[in-house]
Amino acid sequence: MEIETARLRIVKIPSAVLQRRLEVDSFTWDDIEYPAEWPGDAVRIFPVWLANRAKTPDAIEWGGAVIEKRSNIAVGMISAKGTPQDGAVEIGYGFNRSVWGQGFATEIVAAFCEWIFRQPGISQIWASTRPENIASGRVLIKNGFHRDGDQIDVNDGLLHRYRKRMPGFTR
Repeated sequence: MEIETARLRIVKIPSAVLQRRLEVDSFTWDDIEYPAEWPGDAVRIFPVWLANRAKTPDAIEWGGAVIEKRSNIAVGMISAKGTPQDGAVEIGYGFNRSVWGQGFATEIVAAFCEWIFRQPGISQIWASTRPENIASGRVLIKNGFHRDGDQIDVNDGLLHRYRKRMPGFTR
């Protein structure tokens, strides 16, 4: 998986990087700086992610760390949640607070969605945001997503759901 924009690139996150982040706040790995604020709230899923990788080491993962190319600093994460179901996949993303407002989320979500729609059998992409996260909802709308209702998540409570259909897909 090679996804790159003018300012950003997505790199796979080795299990060793996930484990290292659980042990220390900031570190450098393969010339990429992972600051203390990376990956924000997503660090709480790292133990689950590591356990899933141990159970299914051959599972295909879409996404990774979002790296600012100029500085080689991890500024966020983006990934598909689980495997595609019935032609649909859900994405999730988050960025370091220090880079909010710079358009990184809008830029990488656009590139990631483009890449996802080039994968066989994918016709829809879903995403969810907390109601108070207005900026994330704007990122999705700028990228052609439409609000498609609400859901209750066991961990996150009420979430707004957004959907984007592959261009030309009418169902």
